[in-house]
Amino acid sequence: MPRYRTKCITSIGIHSRLMNEPALHVLAYLSSAATLPTQSDLDAILAQARHRNKTDGITGLLLYHDGNFFQVLEGPKNAVEACYGRIAADLRHHGQIVVLSDRADGRRFSDWTMAYVPFAKLDPVCRKGFLDLRALRDSDNLPGCMNNDEVSIFIRSFIENLSGR
Repeated sequence: MPRYRTKCITSIGIHSRLMNEPALHVLAYLSSAATLPTQSDLDAILAQARHRNKTDGITGLLLYHDGNFFQVLEGPKNAVEACYGRIAADLRHHGQIVVLSDRADGRRFSDWTMAYVPFAKLDPVCRKGFLDLRALRDSDNLPGCMNNDEVSIFIRSFIENLSGR
């Protein structure tokens, strides 16, 4: 497994109602934009991700708000790790923190090679969840939360709410 210079919160897994797929891997991370991207920049990021993810068998979701990204990647473990390796090396963002990296029994975002939902279109629960994740990342208490079961449950619940399943 490649080593990344990121912080990681482990969890016990995300389970999907889609039980006919083989075991998959899910990885979710937070990061900050190096410079504030324009909508055109975001569109280019999404186009590239969708093309590559389709080829690699990866699905997921990207949220962006106020200079901050939250992304969920799901697919074969090697493909997800390789994708995150490319993402972690991308100079357009910094401060990556992996908040979930675990086995998943199915896909939460099976219809999207990379879904993008503008922050303003999120329901209030998901908006609050995103802001809570950002606050956790920016908190001085993050190292103490790294293996906290409540944090894992919160992240898994947040992903469930985003997927609408």
